[in-house]
Amino acid sequence: MVVSSISTLFSMQVTNANYAVTGFEISTDGGQTWQGAVRRDYNYFEKSGGGGFGTETVAVRVSCVNGAKVTLWNVNVNGGAWMQAAGNC
Repeated sequence: MVVSSISTLFSMQVTNANYAVTGFEISTDGGQTWQGAVRRDYNYFEKSGGGGFGTETVAVRVSCVNGAKVTLWNVNVNGGAWMQAAGNC
């Protein structure tokens, strides 16, 4: 599973997941709270209302149709960045 981003607004895509992605959440406080993202028709997840989070890194939690969740910590939100997850769902 790979998470990648683009600049100008918070927009991330999950690729190479073993199962269909059903949810995408973002945390800016080390996982204490989570905010859901909106899935767009072009298969990117974006912050509801647009814009960014005012931070260079976030935690991302991906949920899949099989019930599994994968959490990635310290994900860079700068444009063109990507991160390989330690696991897959």
